[in-house]
Amino acid sequence: RRYRTILVLVMDWSFSQSAVFQMSNVHSTSGSLLCGYLMGTVYDNCRTIHCCITSGTEHSAYGRQILGEIEELQLYFPAGVVPVGVYTSEPSVDSSNILSKVAHVQQYTENDSILILQLQDDGIVNIHSYSNKAVTFIETTNIHNLPVATDHTKLVKFRVTATLKMNVCTTPGKLQWTRDEFARLEALIKGKTSVFSVRDSGVLIQENSIVGGLTLSSSCRDLMPQLSGNRDKTKQRRKDCGIDDRQSEDFIEVKWLTSLSGESAATAPVVHLLEESDSWLDMKIPVNAIVVASVEMEMGSLIELFRLALCRAVKAVTGLMEYSLKEVDPAVPAVYHFQPLSFSFPIMVLYPARRVSGEEVTNSSLEERRRQLHGQFLLPTDRPFFRPENAVNFKGKGPYLLNVHEGLSFPGGSSENSSIVHGRYSYHHYLHDRFDDNGWGCAYRSLQTIWSWFRYQGYTCLPVPTHRQIQETLVSVGDKPAKFVGSRQWIGSSEVGMCLNTMLGITYKIMFVNSGTELEDKGRELTTHFRTEGTPVMIGGGVLAHTILGVDFNDKTGQIKFLILDPHYTGADNVKTIQKEGWCGWKGPSFWDKKAHYNLCLPQRPREI
Repeated sequence: RRYRTILVLVMDWSFSQSAVFQMSNVHSTSGSLLCGYLMGTVYDNCRTIHCCITSGTEHSAYGRQILGEIEELQLYFPAGVVPVGVYTSEPSVDSSNILSKVAHVQQYTENDSILILQLQDDGIVNIHSYSNKAVTFIETTNIHNLPVATDHTKLVKFRVTATLKMNVCTTPGKLQWTRDEFARLEALIKGKTSVFSVRDSGVLIQENSIVGGLTLSSSCRDLMPQLSGNRDKTKQRRKDCGIDDRQSEDFIEVKWLTSLSGESAATAPVVHLLEESDSWLDMKIPVNAIVVASVEMEMGSLIELFRLALCRAVKAVTGLMEYSLKEVDPAVPAVYHFQPLSFSFPIMVLYPARRVSGEEVTNSSLEERRRQLHGQFLLPTDRPFFRPENAVNFKGKGPYLLNVHEGLSFPGGSSENSSIVHGRYSYHHYLHDRFDDNGWGCAYRSLQTIWSWFRYQGYTCLPVPTHRQIQETLVSVGDKPAKFVGSRQWIGSSEVGMCLNTMLGITYKIMFVNSGTELEDKGRELTTHFRTEGTPVMIGGGVLAHTILGVDFNDKTGQIKFLILDPHYTGADNVKTIQKEGWCGWKGPSFWDKKAHYNLCLPQRPREI
């Protein structure tokens, strides 16, 4: 309490939980001393640190420095997110390295006081402040005692969509022509002909005017009432079409428009004939540019953030293209957004998608780049966070609900004793895919849910298998006779494990209990599974199969509850109904049949990136 009081007197700071995790991971991600920036938002003199990023040439976005250090690192982040402090694992906080980074931060903040966090390997953090050209020690505390940000209502997130159209010269030695093309595109974004259309509002934002009932001095808060009714109608239409919008509903969607005729007056067309035989590549790159703003920001300032976000995307594409054009077969970039560890906002990463020759760029060829990203963002290297399959799906297209357990209250009102599935999964249940498996397909549906988990975590790009494909696999490994294909016969936890192993190469463990009562004694084992593996668990017993998404286990009292996802549901895909009627919810030991034997399939997560 004393620490928080002191810190608030200096400046009103708070930290996202993901930022705290990153800092606690500093000493496990690298054997060397690290130093980097605390990235966050500033509003009403309140600063929230959302993310940490390591600096240094080896962590540059394209394997080499193209822009200045801080300018290049900012390409990852939404417009509106700025450096607000410095972290280090070095023994000294007033070294030239630290002070140079403090100077970078001062360019982006009006407050003379800069936070410096010195991280030790025992979870202890020394908090310093840089002010009046001097470093002042404030307090020493445990990293998990840092004040956690809880009020997210003062920020609003926008997603600006655009298609970057450019004509790139791939002839060796003509790099300047490509740079000129990208400069032209940046000038177009910054020009007076740029218009930003806010979806579901009728609002058009231009440099000196706004259409749609607002003025340049109107705030983002004033925009909200014009969105609410129209957004609800749009979301309902998309839901009726089977589109899950929950990944993108937190963003206000904005589209970049520009005049095709440009700013100049009408003139006669001019044709330039190039006698040289150069190679050119027409590129159309879809871009999602993220903007984070205070709800009190005026529309006149917001348009500058929209432009900044798009220009960052252009700079990122420029950097990757410059690097790629030196290769014999250059690659066309693709823009992805990732949100590992529930970061407060997505970060932008570019990968080469395909070669000019048409050859696709493989996942394995990007492994070293992903490893750099893991180090740069202080993330563990035992699971993928930056594979294309991990990318945020802003389109939200898909016939299945995602993470239907979210929003449920924890038993006892606290998550202290709870261990639940890591990451995303889709809910598969009876009658999905216009296939009637009512009464016999529950284990198949549980397998599909588990498969979706491995797909969303980036371990595979293979689609979720059908019942027939599952049956054909079991026949191919000799577990079932040929007549099993096309039948309505049940499968159990062993068959689920066989399919995961045969089709995906996933290993698994089988846990056996003689009765439902014995499941009460498996609290520690299941807790360990969800904390170390994080995969959904299929359980089969009697004539029923379910999916376990987590446990709440008190190791002192032995009390336990299971987070159950029930594949026997046959209703409409409505999260409120599913949770209210208990198709996804916390269940006590009495949920299990005391007379039935149970087998549990515990899939093991591959240790790879």
